[in-house]
Amino acid sequence: MGVFRLALALCCVMVSPAQAGQGSDNHVHGLGALDVIREGNALSVVLFAPLYNLLGSEAAPTTDAERQKVKRAIAFLRSETALRFNPEARCKRVDQVLASEVLNPHTHTPGDDHQGHVVGPHSDVSMRWEYQCDNISALQQVDVGLFKLFPFMAELRAQAVLQKRRPETNLNPASTVFRLQ
Repeated sequence: MGVFRLALALCCVMVSPAQAGQGSDNHVHGLGALDVIREGNALSVVLFAPLYNLLGSEAAPTTDAERQKVKRAIAFLRSETALRFNPEARCKRVDQVLASEVLNPHTHTPGDDHQGHVVGPHSDVSMRWEYQCDNISALQQVDVGLFKLFPFMAELRAQAVLQKRRPETNLNPASTVFRLQ
């Protein structure tokens, strides 16, 4: 496992989204972060945002309408339209992981001491997509479709770690394409 992917994996494992947002300046409704990391032909894309940005609420759903909204959010995050790359790069998704105590609650087993499961007034979501690209040198952009379904998402601070470049930009509903070259 390369250095960038190892660092990404450690960040995702060591700090849950709920813990990362609590008492932190990183939890700002409307704002989120999108990180793109390239290693060889592999591409990792990670979204981190307050759950409010996706649902307009940070509480667990209690009504049928709220549960439907959660299902739509999960389906969209897992869909091919959440992120699209220029076709010349020929990127295919090989894995995805959703971390959210509200969107993807885990089940507890007898004897679970609940360590590391901090649920507070703020809930966050982390989504990681993994891709393999047959022609990664042709990768020029990521079209971020998240603004289409999530109206409370006002801005994503996007940054990339590529072979020779470190592009960054702010994305919003009027500007959804992250140019990597």
